[in-house]
Amino acid sequence: MNRKNLISCLLLILTIGFSTIGWCNKIVYPWNATTAVVKEGESLTIWYNADAKEKIKSVVLKGPYNTISIRSVKTKKGSWIYDEASGATYNRKISVIIPEGTPLERYDLIVNTSIGESVSMKSVKVIRAYKTEYSIFHISDTHIADESIRAENGVPKRLSYLSALVNISNIIGSELVFLTGDNVNSRSWDDGNANYLSTWPSTQERVDYYYKGSPENNLKGVYDFSTAAFTVNGNHDHYERENDLTETKNKPAFWNKFHGLRTPHFTFGDTRFMALSDAFGEDMKIQGARHASWLDEVGKGNLRVIYKHIYKPLPQPWATDYDIQLGLCGHNHHRGGENPFRQGNTNMYIANFTQYTTFNLIKVKADGKYTVENNLVAIENPKDDPSLFRPKLTLNFSQANDGTSSNNTATLVNNFDIGFPEAKVRFIMPKGFYYTISKGSVEQQFQGDDVTVVDVRIALKANRTAAIKINKTNVPIPTLKEVQYGNHERQVIDFWKADSETSTPLVFVIHGGGWQAGSKERINRFVDVNTLLEAGISVAAINYRYVSQAPESETDPPVKTPLYDAARALQFVRSKAKEWNIDKTRIGASGGSAGACSSLWLVFHDDLADPTSPDPISQESSRLYCAAVIGAQTTLDPKQMKEWTPNSNYGAHAFGKRNFEEFLSERESILPWISEYSPYALLTRDDPPVSLIYKSPPALGQVQKDPTHTANFG
Repeated sequence: MNRKNLISCLLLILTIGFSTIGWCNKIVYPWNATTAVVKEGESLTIWYNADAKEKIKSVVLKGPYNTISIRSVKTKKGSWIYDEASGATYNRKISVIIPEGTPLERYDLIVNTSIGESVSMKSVKVIRAYKTEYSIFHISDTHIADESIRAENGVPKRLSYLSALVNISNIIGSELVFLTGDNVNSRSWDDGNANYLSTWPSTQERVDYYYKGSPENNLKGVYDFSTAAFTVNGNHDHYERENDLTETKNKPAFWNKFHGLRTPHFTFGDTRFMALSDAFGEDMKIQGARHASWLDEVGKGNLRVIYKHIYKPLPQPWATDYDIQLGLCGHNHHRGGENPFRQGNTNMYIANFTQYTTFNLIKVKADGKYTVENNLVAIENPKDDPSLFRPKLTLNFSQANDGTSSNNTATLVNNFDIGFPEAKVRFIMPKGFYYTISKGSVEQQFQGDDVTVVDVRIALKANRTAAIKINKTNVPIPTLKEVQYGNHERQVIDFWKADSETSTPLVFVIHGGGWQAGSKERINRFVDVNTLLEAGISVAAINYRYVSQAPESETDPPVKTPLYDAARALQFVRSKAKEWNIDKTRIGASGGSAGACSSLWLVFHDDLADPTSPDPISQESSRLYCAAVIGAQTTLDPKQMKEWTPNSNYGAHAFGKRNFEEFLSERESILPWISEYSPYALLTRDDPPVSLIYKSPPALGQVQKDPTHTANFG
């Protein structure tokens, strides 16, 4: 090989290595310690360090099952300091819009430029909406690679603990994960530290284990959290050798090099999150002042959270003046049982980790109030060999969950004394089919590059087992998937467009589940989509907020939320009449159980259209042409139910009552609500026609096997 070819070959090798490694640091944000959380349809700004003549060409989001290419990018040149302590800078701001309909996923970020590509692994989490109620998974002091004698497989012993916690977090379905320092050990406590440094000579290798895990040993790292993860530094994250030069002299620069941002802040709905670096001997008042300016700019929201390594001190008077309510930390490994540590107005929660695989689970409410499940132990026997671990929360599949089986069963076993209201299961199914589930709610269903991905949420009770079955249906793939008609994650529509040169009628399908469960993927229980499409009738199926997701109110019952969501979805569909080629005057509803009741409410209720509204969707009619429903509750009046069916027991939850007895005894006080939300109370002679379908004939006044769906309602 001549010299010219050798040089070309070396340059190619360097380019390939540079483009595929996660540590290039050309992408400053989002990267490693900080994940960008961005809604589909909204903008993402990437901080980038470009070479002098390097041109940005495109951005790609690469998920495990799908790829999103973004060709439209805006680039701004300049020089911005992102770390005052280290003086680190970047020189490009790359702005892109995340396309609407982008599947919910934690993506690798790829920036394609004139000289190659830069990759930031698992750095972008795409969401549909900011959840108003969600949980935070908090661990600390993972101390990856803290031993001076290396295992035979070369893997740090504590990686097994981290991997187990990743698995449990992914099942719990938390929205955010925080790791609060002493993440990657950089020395041991033996004399002279010589043994340790000879065992772990490479900082990069240790950091690799923390983020990437060890796939060949089936051990997960921080990249494997299915949701956004955030890491802040601890004191053990920096004890380097003298010949490490810059990194030894400048601890913030060391963190920048291997982890990225140290003290970022970000919003998540009405919550404000702020990182503090308190283990590198810095002046936190400077950090507090920067966070203060940011809070003044974006607003304080209703909950302000800091994450740092050591529970004290906090920068004052900032923490008090801005009423920082919650803090997440570590450092004091075995004091988590004493939580919280009150610092001014702030409750600081320590997460234990060392030897005990514990975590804190913070549950945030819509009003910013929170509760903490403190120091939950993830593994029943953490001191045993990792191959013998008994996790207290497990997920197993009856078939290979790899896209080869058209049906599967997921079994969740919860041995915790608490429940998890949004436990998550991801099914990987053959591509080209529409799937339905036996229980829970489908969060998303999308066609990936080679498979179909179905994400399911289920309320998993304490010390219980739950099994979810998934099967393919003969329902065709929707023309449009997960079209948003509101800001909540459940305010989405699937639409099937009939092939027609003229505008088509539409069947509007509302799923059942007592307004407490279920999802639009149950559509095959209520209508035959193929038959309707062949008849030239388009179809729309909606999700809606459950009664448990209704805003707290003393003037409105919980049932108003799903009913008004159905009305809003109907108005939204009408607003798309021209684009979707539908006849807005010929829309009929169908559904079962609570979905049937919602359909009847729409049929009988006065039109909610507001012609004077500045919102064009609100100007559309909420009336229906007709309805054909299955197992409908035609009344929500407990007295009427009891008269028709003596063993009636349904409807209390719709009005915020604990049980049917309370519902009946307090009927008089809620009669105005019943008059507004019970279909029977709204019925007039001029209402559109309806068809009520039940499994058996009525038997008024008699006890029924299924009083909730009895034909006595008909």
